[in-house]
Amino acid sequence: MRSLVLFVFVVLPGVTFSSISLYYLLLEWTTPDAAHKNYQQVAKSPSAKVGDLLIAQAAENRHRINCFAARSWSFVRCGDHSHWHSWYLHPA
Repeated sequence: MRSLVLFVFVVLPGVTFSSISLYYLLLEWTTPDAAHKNYQQVAKSPSAKVGDLLIAQAAENRHRINCFAARSWSFVRCGDHSHWHSWYLHPA
């Protein structure tokens, strides 16, 4: 009985939220991948300037950080990250 309660209230919710988070992470991974391809294209361009490379690299890093942050906040907020900006800026 004790193991069943532990499984139902600890293990099952943890696996569920991890699975949901992984699903949305995989959906969002196309944006950082596209940003990386853009960075590679700019880097291979003979007419690219240092500023162009820095902008493309910043865009790639921004997408990767956003992807990580959105998933981390999903874990913190139990999957509800629709209002995390207001929660972060104005904690209760």
